[in-house]
Amino acid sequence: MREFLCPVSGTLLDVDCVPPTFPVEVDFTPDLATFYTEWLGRDLPVTL
Repeated sequence: MREFLCPVSGTLLDVDCVPPTFPVEVDFTPDLATFYTEWLGRDLPVTL
C-alpha cells in the first residue's frame, strides 16, 4: 500500500493498493505554460 501525503501539511492525498514493486503511475501532468498564457494571460514565472 502506498500513501501520498502533502509535504507541507501532512494531509493524506491518495492511497494506492498495489502489489510490491509495482511502478508508480502518474495520473495527471499539468501543462503550466498553457495555463499561464491562456488562462491567466501572463508569462510563466520560470522557464521549464
